[in-house]
Amino acid sequence: MLISSDQFITKDVLTGKKHAKDIEFDKLISILKSPDDESDLKYSKEKGKLISEENVFWGDESEMLLLPKRLHKYFDGRLLFPDNFKPSDSFEQYFYMSFIKQEGVIGDINLALDNIHYQRHLYRFYDLVKGLKGRILDVGCDDMELSKSLLPDECEYVGLDPFSQKKNKRNIVGCAEYLPFKKETFDYVVFNTSLDHVFDWHRAIDEAKRVLKKNGSIVLSTLVWEESADLVFDSVHFHHFREYEILGGLTNFDVTDVKRYHYKEDKHRYGLYLIAKQKQL
Repeated sequence: MLISSDQFITKDVLTGKKHAKDIEFDKLISILKSPDDESDLKYSKEKGKLISEENVFWGDESEMLLLPKRLHKYFDGRLLFPDNFKPSDSFEQYFYMSFIKQEGVIGDINLALDNIHYQRHLYRFYDLVKGLKGRILDVGCDDMELSKSLLPDECEYVGLDPFSQKKNKRNIVGCAEYLPFKKETFDYVVFNTSLDHVFDWHRAIDEAKRVLKKNGSIVLSTLVWEESADLVFDSVHFHHFREYEILGGLTNFDVTDVKRYHYKEDKHRYGLYLIAKQKQL
């Protein structure tokens, strides 16, 4: 059943002092791994580098470049492939497609913060996560300061985004398909309207499962289409999900909390908000 709710986020929630805290830098370093292999990353303060057994990654306390190493030559503040680029294999082709989608964006991916529909979404997400405690990985975080303001102060926060242009206190440039973290590290992995931007979203779910602790959960919000789910005119998203696709992709999880909200005045889609805990095998 769809819920009708006009509640929206208020300024005191966004600016209040009680919200999620950044993970300490030393703790962050201890949970990193190379996105290319299973080797741990170590930080050299003198060189401003993160070093694995096979590769050297750029990073300091303000920003880390933790995309797969093959993509670094195309990174200049964000992924930028040259004009007339021709992928040499399926790996480059895959990320080139993601780049093309991002290049199609005119302005900000999200609605403006003063948009009432966006404010309602933020409130719904805030209400969903109000009981969370522990270490959070926010995949596709975009504006980390906004994301942290929605989470309780009992949460330790790590944000990751491949494309964000927001000037955050600590940017981790990485992707959902190759999470640069050790296994069984997080209590929650969050996809707050980000999973539909990931081409291989099944791999993203598998990666989330890998980095989650055994009793960890996925937190997800997304629009769900009931009809008119055409992608041919969508320059931003890779997917217009049906609900059975989302639930089918979470077969290794048990949904513990779910809400479905009306979205705008639309009849063909709605907002799905859920928490799904790993099944104990």
